[in-house]
Amino acid sequence: MAIVGRTIAFALSCLTAFSLGIADAGEKVVLRSQPLIELFTSQGCNSCPPADALLAELADRQDIVALSWSIDYWDYLGWRDTFAQPEHTARQRGYNQSLGLSGVYTPQLIVDGRLQTVGSRRDEVLALIEQRLTAKAAGIRLALSRSDDAMSLTLSGKPRDVPATVWLVEFADVAEQDIEDGELQGNSYTYRHVVRYSEKLGQWTARSQSFVLDAVAIAERDNDGHVVIVQEDDTGPVAAAALIPLD
Repeated sequence: MAIVGRTIAFALSCLTAFSLGIADAGEKVVLRSQPLIELFTSQGCNSCPPADALLAELADRQDIVALSWSIDYWDYLGWRDTFAQPEHTARQRGYNQSLGLSGVYTPQLIVDGRLQTVGSRRDEVLALIEQRLTAKAAGIRLALSRSDDAMSLTLSGKPRDVPATVWLVEFADVAEQDIEDGELQGNSYTYRHVVRYSEKLGQWTARSQSFVLDAVAIAERDNDGHVVIVQEDDTGPVAAAALIPLD
């Protein structure tokens, strides 16, 4: 397995340059919220490659945030997914519970925590994305500032009727994998926006509230992309999602 990533030094330099793109510590930069597209997939699922390919296309779009979450419940078929984490499976199960679905499956694509479809159904996927692009904005302001080795994310606006969870999600832009067993044995695939790390920063309960991000820890994890997600409960409707570019 080879994951294309930045070096720690480069990531640190990006954080410094972005700072987040500011010269004076404490100055805030507003992030733009976009529809969140989440694909739940598996290297052990022979129905997933078309969905993975579609997600790779979506990853290049500038008007959405696209993430690929590998799950682990197909590992018993003979190949252990190299990107899967139990937390990813738990996230998918949480979505299905909140959406009133009886079980999980792959490839499943969820849009803004509100809509779902089979991830390989291109027309349906694009239609759901368009639906969310034209939906009324939630009215949440996301702003980032930096001071020394810490970054601060500030949320302002009217809080949700139920508590909103604030997540930091990090991904590898491009990841390659040779499948040596299971249903896809003998094939090699290139994946995009593969989630490598997720962290619950806390609950948003006040009109204006800040959450601290550790810039040094982020750089040490050496992931390519970073996303802030704000959603009801842990896996409810998404109120805001923003990509933090480090390039």
